[in-house]
Amino acid sequence: MYRASTPKQIFIFPTDIREYADEVLITYAQNGNIVFEKQKSDLEFVEQVGDDFKFAFYLTQEETNLFKPNLSVEVQVRIKTLGPNPKVIPSEIFRISVKDVLNDEVL
Repeated sequence: MYRASTPKQIFIFPTDIREYADEVLITYAQNGNIVFEKQKSDLEFVEQVGDDFKFAFYLTQEETNLFKPNLSVEVQVRIKTLGPNPKVIPSEIFRISVKDVLNDEVL
């Protein structure tokens, strides 16, 4: 992803988190430090493809400008299930490379 851009972030879940998840936390970190987090309310349902449910949101220019260039950003999703005995399920950690731009002014 590029700094000062508005990349679309797409997440595919094996279940409909609108009905299954009490909380969703998407953490963006770099160099071991949390840069920012997104929550269930930030996710927009896109479509169901077979048994999978696709959700997405856009990062803002301000958010992508928080990333240091030429370093990977780590992204992890954690879901807390509904019910009397809720479970917290983490995803694997995804790594996204961050590229710089010549001018990071917010347009």
